[in-house]
Amino acid sequence: MSSRHAALRRGRVSLPGQLYLLTATTVERQPLFSDFHLACTAARTFSDPCLLNDARLLAWVLMPDHVHWLIALGERFSLDELVLRLKSASARRVNAIRNTKGAV
Repeated sequence: MSSRHAALRRGRVSLPGQLYLLTATTVERQPLFSDFHLACTAARTFSDPCLLNDARLLAWVLMPDHVHWLIALGERFSLDELVLRLKSASARRVNAIRNTKGAV
């Protein structure tokens, strides 16, 4: 993790019921979501109730190389755990379509 990313996390707390505005980017800012099919796959993943569990996705914006989420955190998962779930599930589904592996 770069020092810039570590600085973003310094002092961050994970509190149930709190709202969080989060941004995640693609690897090397590749514009993967310019592809409509990949964008739809990612969007369906973000709203999957099994992934969110008791968290609520209030709003999201998917751009070609990044996503913004507005999330109300639930009791079940910490912020880090929830973000990991969203990123890994969307990466698996996008990779399945692209026939690739690894980080998206």
